[in-house]
Amino acid sequence: ALAWKVWLQQTRGVPHVKVLLDSQAKHAWKRGGKAGGILSDVERMTGKVKKGGRFWFIFIGHGAPGENGDGGLLLGADVEQTVDSFETRGIPVKSELLPRLRKAPESVAILDACFSGLDGRGKRFIKDLQPVLHAQLKSVPGNVTVLTAAKSDQFAGPLPGAARPAFSYLALGALRGWADDDGNGVITAGDVQRFVEDTLMVSLSDRVQVPDLNGNAKLALASKAREPKPVLKRSGFEPELPVRSDTPSGDDVYDEIAQQAKEEEAIERKKQAEKAAREREFNDKLDLEWAKAKPLIQRGGQSGKKALALFLGRWEGKEFPNRYADEANSLFESRQGGDLGKNKAGIAWISIKGGSFQMGSNKGDDDEKPVHTVRVRDFSIGKTEVTVGQYRACVAAGACSEPHWDDETCFVWTGSTWSKGRLPDSFRGEQQPVVCVDWDQAKAFASWAGGRLPSEAEWEYAARSQGQGREYPWGNAQASCSYAVMDDGGLGCGQDRTWPVCSKPRGNTEQGVCDMSGNVWEWVADMYSENYSSTPRDGTEHLSGSERVDRGGGWVSNASGLRAAGRYGFDPGDRRDYLGFRVARSHP
Repeated sequence: ALAWKVWLQQTRGVPHVKVLLDSQAKHAWKRGGKAGGILSDVERMTGKVKKGGRFWFIFIGHGAPGENGDGGLLLGADVEQTVDSFETRGIPVKSELLPRLRKAPESVAILDACFSGLDGRGKRFIKDLQPVLHAQLKSVPGNVTVLTAAKSDQFAGPLPGAARPAFSYLALGALRGWADDDGNGVITAGDVQRFVEDTLMVSLSDRVQVPDLNGNAKLALASKAREPKPVLKRSGFEPELPVRSDTPSGDDVYDEIAQQAKEEEAIERKKQAEKAAREREFNDKLDLEWAKAKPLIQRGGQSGKKALALFLGRWEGKEFPNRYADEANSLFESRQGGDLGKNKAGIAWISIKGGSFQMGSNKGDDDEKPVHTVRVRDFSIGKTEVTVGQYRACVAAGACSEPHWDDETCFVWTGSTWSKGRLPDSFRGEQQPVVCVDWDQAKAFASWAGGRLPSEAEWEYAARSQGQGREYPWGNAQASCSYAVMDDGGLGCGQDRTWPVCSKPRGNTEQGVCDMSGNVWEWVADMYSENYSSTPRDGTEHLSGSERVDRGGGWVSNASGLRAAGRYGFDPGDRRDYLGFRVARSHP
């Protein structure tokens, strides 16, 4: 697995590679049930693959047929030899893995496992397991190519005289150049399959193992692959496959990679400790200045305006967010009245002048099409996403139910995947956007605050700075942590959480609306539709369907997910640590 990581990063230039070994694989396998950890990782990482990119899934381990014979299972390292254990701890390839691989523009799966349910002696190791029907494994999505270690009725084992798995070892060698028979340096999926099949045919005397290929045999998996293949030697009837000292499976290489991994972990721990120390120093200085600036800003007028500009300007663009930025703006705005005057919920309203605009995009997914003209009336929208403090006020007033922070019904980030659990305290700051609230809770708050949830058209109109043809709220510059709280240098700009609202003023719309891209996804009023063919053209909400629309992307989203035209649908009862909302209200 580590040798594959080196090849993917150094040769293929894959930016994000995650490896689970031994106890790590066991832990991730069991988390969330039904292999939820690994499947969640696959779902999250396929969403990061940009157009024209490729997602790789490499599995080296045990497999088995499903209990009902419908597709194979990839098994965790700690699986017990019972049908129930297989079913609960295994990943169903056909029903669970392949649909997730399909979400990337292109996916390649290397599965060094067999699904026959047979051991090396040809005996079935669990009597109730049914053999996989070979035809069923061929129904893979068109953008997915799957290479497996053996046919569905065969045992996949190691090389003669070695413990290393034959298929993944030879497949990686093929990609490094061993399969380059024509000398052009290009290795296709078909080249890999043929090389491994030919090599095993002359190497194995105790079994028949024929690797299988489902998908595009002409798909180029490697280029400039020039490493010469080792020479196969025979000794009597026992063929020997020599192991080169520089091949990816050599013991020296594994030791070297393991040592490198330890050194990288030590460096990362040191960086995190240094970062934590810098953040403490930053916050200490910020606290001192806020104590001086706050009473001046509260006065309002020209002196308050000057104090506000000084306080925000001095702390803008720093490594860490100004956690008092929203409070400072709110204090000043509460003295000014007008469009930014506050109601009982503490909402800073920003007036949006209506008009016609082109809604949707031809650059995104099919659900953003067709691009169409929508007329939006004048309305107001909350400057910020609804904060924890604002939502708590609604709970205290008896108008809102508690957010689902502690009842373990909300999907939260564990550091490696999402699973239902308790929301960490780091998400609960008064000025952070409230999360783990479902659509009905968002609607209840909006009503109490004297408003409603924005329609999808209103939301996009506001996000485009009153309907301008821009990619993001700030313009067309590529999304980054300079503009939004997002997955850039790590989730949440490296913080693994939300930030206080309005922490990224460079990402505001021209009207001053904050966080329309990033921080949290936002519930809107509409029901989700697969396209815009039958949605309203007057700016009102679409009310046909079963899912509710979410907009804007969040701290877990990449640049593509933050586009103003991007949209997603969730079950109205979903609760997630990256899903919140903001409010709107109609003008008389």
